[in-house]
Amino acid sequence: SETEADFKANIKKVAKYLVWQGIRMQQVFPKYTLDPEIVRKSQAAGDGVPTAMLDLKKLSRKTVQKYVDQVNQKLPEDQRVHISLVNGPRAIVVSGPPESNHLLLQTLREAAVKPGEEKAEAKKPFSKRKIEFSASYFPVSAAFHSPYMKRVAELLREDVKRLNIAFKRSDLKVPVYDTLTGRDLRQGHDQDLMEDSMRLQSSDMVDYVESTAKISHEHGITHVVGFGPGRSAGISAITARNTEGKGVQVIVADSLQASGNIQDKSVLYNTDPASLSYAQDWVRDFGPKLVRLPDGSEMVDTRFTRLVGKPPVMVGGMTPTTASEPMVTATIRAGYHIEVAGGGQPTPQHFRDRVKAIFDNNAAGEGITPNLLFLDPYLFGFQYPLVEVLANEGNAIDGATIAAGVPPPEKAGEILSKLRNSGLRHVSFKPGNVDAINQVIEIAKNNPESQIILQWTGGRGGGHHSYEDMHEPILRTYAAMRRLPNLVLVAGSGIGDAKSALHYMTGEWSTQYGHAPMPFDGVMVASRVMAAEEALTSPEVKQLIVDAPGVTDQAKWDASYDGPVGGVRTVNSELGAPIHKVNNRAIELWAKYDKEYFKPELTPDEAKAKILADKDKIIQEINENFQKPYFGKKADGRVADLDDMTYEEVARRMVELMTVERRQSETVLDPITGAKQTIEGSADKWIDVTFRHRVFEFLRHIEDHFTRSEDSPYFLQSTAQLETNPKAFLDEFFKKYSEATKPQWTMSPMDVDHFLQLCRQPGKPVNFVPVIDGDLKFWFKKDSLWYSEDIDAVPNRDPQRVAVLHGPVAADYTTQANEPVAKILGDINNGIIQGVKDRYYQGKDIPNVEYLGGEPIRHIKSEDMPHVKISEIPDGERKHIISQLPAEAGQLPDAHTWAQHLAGSEYSWLRALLTTPSIMQNKTKTANPIARLIRPRPGQRVEITQSGQKNEILSFAIFDSHSKVPGTSDLGPAVRIQKNGDQITVTINHAKPATSESLAEVIPLEFFYRYNPKQGYAPIHEVMEGKNQRVKDFYAKLWFGQEPIGDLKVGDVLEGSHKLTRSDIRRFVRAIRNQQKAYQEEHLKDPQAKLQAPLDMAVVAAWKPLIKTVFPKSIDGNIFDLLHLSNGFDVKDVQVHDASALQEGDKLDTRMRILEVRNEKGGKRIAVKGTLHREGKPIVELTSEFFIRGKFSDFENTFQLKPENRIVTLDKPEAVAVLQSKKWF
Repeated sequence: SETEADFKANIKKVAKYLVWQGIRMQQVFPKYTLDPEIVRKSQAAGDGVPTAMLDLKKLSRKTVQKYVDQVNQKLPEDQRVHISLVNGPRAIVVSGPPESNHLLLQTLREAAVKPGEEKAEAKKPFSKRKIEFSASYFPVSAAFHSPYMKRVAELLREDVKRLNIAFKRSDLKVPVYDTLTGRDLRQGHDQDLMEDSMRLQSSDMVDYVESTAKISHEHGITHVVGFGPGRSAGISAITARNTEGKGVQVIVADSLQASGNIQDKSVLYNTDPASLSYAQDWVRDFGPKLVRLPDGSEMVDTRFTRLVGKPPVMVGGMTPTTASEPMVTATIRAGYHIEVAGGGQPTPQHFRDRVKAIFDNNAAGEGITPNLLFLDPYLFGFQYPLVEVLANEGNAIDGATIAAGVPPPEKAGEILSKLRNSGLRHVSFKPGNVDAINQVIEIAKNNPESQIILQWTGGRGGGHHSYEDMHEPILRTYAAMRRLPNLVLVAGSGIGDAKSALHYMTGEWSTQYGHAPMPFDGVMVASRVMAAEEALTSPEVKQLIVDAPGVTDQAKWDASYDGPVGGVRTVNSELGAPIHKVNNRAIELWAKYDKEYFKPELTPDEAKAKILADKDKIIQEINENFQKPYFGKKADGRVADLDDMTYEEVARRMVELMTVERRQSETVLDPITGAKQTIEGSADKWIDVTFRHRVFEFLRHIEDHFTRSEDSPYFLQSTAQLETNPKAFLDEFFKKYSEATKPQWTMSPMDVDHFLQLCRQPGKPVNFVPVIDGDLKFWFKKDSLWYSEDIDAVPNRDPQRVAVLHGPVAADYTTQANEPVAKILGDINNGIIQGVKDRYYQGKDIPNVEYLGGEPIRHIKSEDMPHVKISEIPDGERKHIISQLPAEAGQLPDAHTWAQHLAGSEYSWLRALLTTPSIMQNKTKTANPIARLIRPRPGQRVEITQSGQKNEILSFAIFDSHSKVPGTSDLGPAVRIQKNGDQITVTINHAKPATSESLAEVIPLEFFYRYNPKQGYAPIHEVMEGKNQRVKDFYAKLWFGQEPIGDLKVGDVLEGSHKLTRSDIRRFVRAIRNQQKAYQEEHLKDPQAKLQAPLDMAVVAAWKPLIKTVFPKSIDGNIFDLLHLSNGFDVKDVQVHDASALQEGDKLDTRMRILEVRNEKGGKRIAVKGTLHREGKPIVELTSEFFIRGKFSDFENTFQLKPENRIVTLDKPEAVAVLQSKKWF
């Protein structure tokens, strides 16, 4: 309509048309009389009276069509039901006769989950579960948008002709879309619009998914105004759901009530463009982008890469492959993120040793992320607190992963808070289903200051996996996850090359389900690297992995629940969770026992009875097929129980199973003496040190049993006796205790109990099945994964006996053993880069950045700092940006806002220095001290100098009026920061006031940092060489002025003189709040009398020689970390003046020397002692102790001087000559 008259005329046409359309629809739809019994049943079920249209939620179109076809097979053609509206991927409407719709609903209910079945269903593979849905009848009188309405168009054609109602395509001034295909109705082979209108509004199915496909930011549409019907719950809601993630904001034009992500009509009346909000475009906001680093390399830019500073491909924690340092260090050196598997760290010391080994083999700044099993109370109980301790000790623990269960939100908040305060930058969770995903979402909402990575693997991953589909849970929760700025998404399982990775990185995976692309921020591999060159996986096992064909049709992976698929099958792990393992004889047996003896429906007594009934068969099957053999065996090889074995047979069987033959010579340390021993290749090697301890305990038990005299010394003295050649030692042992070898001396019931108790001791679980009893599941499954890396410990080195983790989909990608992990990950990463470039950067430039991995940039606006004055002063080719802080403390910006402002709006060396929370000191991670240095203070002025063209930052300076010294001119900046090459120099200028001994001056203290943008996660490295000496030089000048202190040695006697003045005494007693009358000037009876001084003032008099004791170069500690622990006084002469050892006018001479330098846990202790003399006479002996915090290993510089009363007589000239030849004499 171009005029008001046209508008009124068209309204009349439309009204007439709609009236006749309604009449014809009612006319053509058959009239049905509902069976009263059907109505009663429907109302009793809470469904109401059946109608001609049934609304179904939570079911896909494919699923609904399946049941529609099933029901229609039972119905005559004129009573069948049809899908009439596709309101969304999981919102379907079916039309048909009311009784037919009722039959469909009943059929669906029969196939649905019943109340109380939810938990049991959750334990089934997703594809085998019963359906879940909700349903309601539309209050309508006809089956609209179905074949029942086909005659409507025929009748209406005559009506519109008779009423002269006609519209042409050219009459449409805006796009109007075909509700079935999404075609623009302005386009067509003829001008008649009525045929399309009649068909679309009556008999054609409505497909809102297809018809709204082009409503997106990509197609230039950013806002949709909905005019109803249904307000925010009707067509607008349907449109919002179908355009979610496409950058389209829906506004309802007929309501002031917003709902969810739909805005109300008040938005339409706000004329301020700045108030307009835009919806998320998931590809634009979260899709992969590219950046170019200073060295010219290209990197994918996502939330994940910005958080970790590394490519978007990571290696997940997986026992045993990522539990040891070779794989972890190789991956880190290649530049990728990897998790250290906590499942392979059985003790706190083992964990510490593993962390140390990884750090020892990696460059400074490279951190680690332990993977902690929440479901394992023993491991999590010590590993989680130990991660805190290690981080607080300065180890570069970048993050942690909480796997095998998601903690409750309150517990998770506590964990996040502690880890964040310990310096961890991110924490990952691995939810297993929709409920757990929502739990992680809740955790992220409650902890916005924590960066959280959500790792999703679904049910197809290698190792432990859920029963869930890979895609369905993410489709249901993606929008909620993307509303949280602190939640990072990583997809894992079934990813083995660049193509499979790009599928998830770009979000293309979700389009097949009718949704907008849902990109992930990163991808995770694990099974894919098990056969890598650096993996400790045994060669035979690597070949077993390569030989597993894998699943090419990813939709069929869940067949592994019922049997092998792609060479992999699902069994139940020791934790009771499903786990994917390569299908071999061992896993066939495992699966068999899961069904026969370990079924959850069996009570413990029932399971035990079945096991004992099949004892002989179980022993045979284990000995023939499994990595853990049955323990019981006689010397002649016959199977036997423990109570049929002699003590010697048990001891020799333990050594046989708990050691493996060394293939090459190896150097080991004696645990008692520390001496090195070379063990030749023919000797036996203990699989684990705790195995040796168990054998030692059993042999000690034998000794106790066969030792007849309490005075007899033990033959067994130390576990070291078993280290080098345990079999030879047993020969000697049983020569000593020959009775233990006799056939009549078999194990008693008490001996058997003792042996089984040894098997259950903390430490590495035993590698055999000691007894067939009700605990078979424990003996069979416990600690089952390490054998893949030590096939020498497997009978006959048979890989068919080994339990090997692997994923059914990932197996398809592992076609070659011993590929370097750098190549595997590099091929995936490079393929992602090329794929992103091909998709999004044709003809576009890739932006340059300094680094990735830093703190997120927060753009500061003037309203964020209303009292800060910012100005820009041109200076030739340079410019100076001045930021002046207010004089009032209450008007200062907060420290974070101020730092973000100073750091600028782009990543740079200055931003890295000012905002990086932690810096590296060699391989130690510590809090960044620059944050405290730049915190806002009243009246400060900050000047940043940039080059005029490139805006390159040249220098940074803080001017502080409070640092000026009376009587001096402007002393320059209090802080100056400059960069030269990759070195940053931070100069702190300390203004020293004038004293009676020196003029006012500025004393600079310099700190040097190395800027390494390649490590965006740790870009600032402090230069430690010479730092402690620079600090000492600064304090020497501050405390001693121009007085040279020289090159002090720890053996020097340090001297000084000090005259006590009345003003000195007054200041001192005020400072220490000493109220004794003897030291108060106003209490002097004679004004001319000398004022007495407290004994503590000996420290003031002796200060210079006392503090010089920490200045020798061999005491290499940071004076910033110096603590003065204690002072001790021993008065030598108190007779002078009858009152005090010290008084006004005394000239005191001091001689000090160092008595002890000792390295301790937490720092270095320095003990000194000296004497204060007055007029040549000793009056006070002063002892003092200092402590420098830190870690020290320079034991060659430690010593202790103490009086010895021993007298050594040198009665020969040769002895004197020897003494005189020593350097220390």
